[in-house]
Amino acid sequence: MKTVVCYKWVVSDDCISVSPSGNLEFKDVEYDISEYDRNAVEAATQLAERTEGLCVALSAGDETLVKSQKATLSAGPKEGYVVIDPIMDKADCMVTANVLAEAVRKIGEVDLVLCGEASSDTFSQQMAPRIARELGWPVATYVKEIEPGNGYVTVTRELEACVEKLELRLPAVVSILGDSNTPRMPKLKDVMSAGKKPFTRWTVADLGVENTTAGLEIVSLAGNSTDRKTIILEEDSLETTMEKLLKSLIEEGVVG
Repeated sequence: MKTVVCYKWVVSDDCISVSPSGNLEFKDVEYDISEYDRNAVEAATQLAERTEGLCVALSAGDETLVKSQKATLSAGPKEGYVVIDPIMDKADCMVTANVLAEAVRKIGEVDLVLCGEASSDTFSQQMAPRIARELGWPVATYVKEIEPGNGYVTVTRELEACVEKLELRLPAVVSILGDSNTPRMPKLKDVMSAGKKPFTRWTVADLGVENTTAGLEIVSLAGNSTDRKTIILEEDSLETTMEKLLKSLIEEGVVG
């Protein structure tokens, strides 16, 4: 089985803070694999190990993506492909999905495409369905488990009201839940060997993608801050404390 796992190279959460005015501040910017995509990389690596198949990593972005080779390939994938182009600076989900779908076609003979549940920066949860639409393949989202079969995969979806088990004929696209597994910690030898693995770079023009006009534009970014109010109750008895606690909750509008 040949699996392509898509990942996003994002600004590390540790480099982002919210100013008193609510603006996002980026200091000593470093990049890393999107947190949810780590689970997709782990799932793809496990599938390759179980089926004696091939796990390939794929991403699209700007020049910073070059630095993702060791971080990504040390986590398990045997090959890496990146689409680096100025167009990706303002690409929305639609454009990104078009680019990734064409990259999957160019890689060739792909059985399964895995995506994370969402990216840790925008959390749109759109990539897997959009890639599947472009490829014309079946798709399953919110997947907790994947069992490979002969020409199909059986997936377990965890939804709010139920758990579904589906069979998808291959080729297919699947998005992996963030709690589906525990990503492995690469060893030193994994990091060292990652730099020697094949890592192919393409541009959007190399893929022949025609529709690169984003339908959405980010106008502004702002942090969401929460004001917390602390009330300390010091009473002689538990009964009095509970009465004052209930009164405070009613006054604050927490309970009716």
